[in-house]
Amino acid sequence: MVKPCGARAGNRLSSQEWRPWGAFVLVLPEPTSFATMPIIDTDLHTRVSTAWCQQLEHTSAEARHLAQRLAREHAVALVGHFYASMLEDADASEFLSHQMVEQRLAASLHRWLEEVLQGGDAATIETLIARQVEIGNVHARIGIPAHLVAAGARLIKQTLNGHIEQADADTATRFQAVHYATGVIDLTVEAMIAAYSQAREQSVKEEEAYRYFVGVKNIGLERERQQSSLLEWENSVVFQLATGAPLANLPLLSVSTFGLWFKHKGHPVFNKDPQSGTVVALITACDTAVEALQHSRGGDSPEARTGLLRQLHSNATQIKQLTQSMFEKMTELESGRDELTHLLNRRFLSTVLRREVALSGRGRKSFSITMVDVDHFKAINDLHGHAAGDLALQSVAAVLLRNLRVSDYAFRYGGEEFLLLLVETDVEKARMIGERIRREIADENVRLPGGESLKLTVSVGVAPHTGHPDYARTLAAADAALYRAKALGRNRVEVSPAGA
Repeated sequence: MVKPCGARAGNRLSSQEWRPWGAFVLVLPEPTSFATMPIIDTDLHTRVSTAWCQQLEHTSAEARHLAQRLAREHAVALVGHFYASMLEDADASEFLSHQMVEQRLAASLHRWLEEVLQGGDAATIETLIARQVEIGNVHARIGIPAHLVAAGARLIKQTLNGHIEQADADTATRFQAVHYATGVIDLTVEAMIAAYSQAREQSVKEEEAYRYFVGVKNIGLERERQQSSLLEWENSVVFQLATGAPLANLPLLSVSTFGLWFKHKGHPVFNKDPQSGTVVALITACDTAVEALQHSRGGDSPEARTGLLRQLHSNATQIKQLTQSMFEKMTELESGRDELTHLLNRRFLSTVLRREVALSGRGRKSFSITMVDVDHFKAINDLHGHAAGDLALQSVAAVLLRNLRVSDYAFRYGGEEFLLLLVETDVEKARMIGERIRREIADENVRLPGGESLKLTVSVGVAPHTGHPDYARTLAAADAALYRAKALGRNRVEVSPAGA
C-alpha cells in the first residue's frame, strides 16, 4: 500500500502521463524511463522527499487549494511576467526567444506549476522529484547556468505570493498558502540543481579527458596529417595567385581540411593552451586577408597578390609552429576508443554533441546525425560464430571511416549500432552519405576464416540538428528514423520527418 502524503491517492500522476516541466525549463525533455534516469544523492533525495511530504501534511487543504486556484487563475499574467523578465536578462536571452516562449514554454510553465502545487501521495511525490531531476539533467546538457534557474524560481514565488497575499481568505490560510507555495517551489529547485551539479561535474571530467583524447590516438600520425593539410591549402593558394587564377577561386583556410579539423577537433583538444586562441586568430586573419582582396575596390594587381601571398605564408608558418608545439604537449589516452573497431566509444559522445550544438548556434552551420545498424546481426553470430560477427563489425567500421572527413566523428554506439556526427552537413548531404555507405556495405564481401564469405546490409537513420539546444532530441530523431528503416524492410536509408 502506498503511504498517503497530504493528498488522496487519486491525485497520483500516472507514469503514462509523465512529461517533465520546470520552473526555468527552456526545453522539454524527451520522455525517459525511470529505470534508466540519472538519480541524485540518496540522502538528498530522502531529504527532499520527506520535506515535500511534510509541506503537504502541515498545510491545510484550504491553503493548498488557494495556492492552486490562484496559480490557475493568474497563469497567463504570471507566466507572461516571468518570461518578460527573463527575456530582458542577457544571460537568459541566450537560451530564450519570443517564438519559443509563445509556441511551447508558456504552456509548459503553467502545467509545471499546477502539477507541483497539486502534490499527491508518496508515490506521486517520488514521480515529481524524478521529473525535477530530469529537468536538471537537461539544463546540464544544454549548459543553462544554475543561477538562472534560481532566478526564475524567485520570480515565480514573488508573483504568485503577491496574488495569495491579496486573496479573499483569512490570514492563517493566506499565510499557510504562501509558506506552502514557497516551500514546494524551493524543493523543486533543490532537486533540479542537485541533478544539474552532479551532471555538470561529470561532464567537466569528460571534457577534460576528451581534450587529451581527440588528437592523441596516434599523435605523430595526426600531427603529420594536419601539417600536410595545412601545406596543401597553402600550395593551392600559391598556385592560384601565381597563375593569375580569379581571386574568387581562392580557398578560405577556415573551410579547408585543416580549418575544419581545427575548429571541430583541434581547438577542443588544445583550448586550455593560449596558443590555441592564437591559431584561431591566425585562421581568421587569413580568411579576412583573402576576402579583403576579393572585394578590394583597387582591383587585382601583381603587387596585391604578392602582398597577400607573403601574409598568408607568414600566418601559415606560425600556425604550423604553434600546432606542432601543442601536439608535443599531448600525452597518450586511449580509453575513449572501442578496441574492436577502433572507432570512438560513447564515452565522449555527450562532450562532442554539446560542443557541436554550441558551434551550430554561433555559426549557423548545423550538423546531422546518422545511425547505422547491421541487419540481422544476431543471425550472423548464431550461424557463423562471434569471430565472424567481429569481422563484420570491423568491415562496417572501415566503410564508415572511408566515407567521412577528418572533421567528422564515428562512434560505435553499442553492439552492432554505429553513430556518425557529420559536421556542417545538411540533411540532404547526410542522406547521400548514408546511401553511399549502405550501398558500399551491401557490395562488399566479408572474408571469413576457412574461405567463406559473408554479405552484409545495414539500415540507416538520418536526422538534422534543428537548432534545439538539447542534443537528445536529435539523437531521438535519428533513432526513430533508424527504427523506421528497420520496420520498412531493412537495407535502406530513412530521414527524420524534421529533415524530410
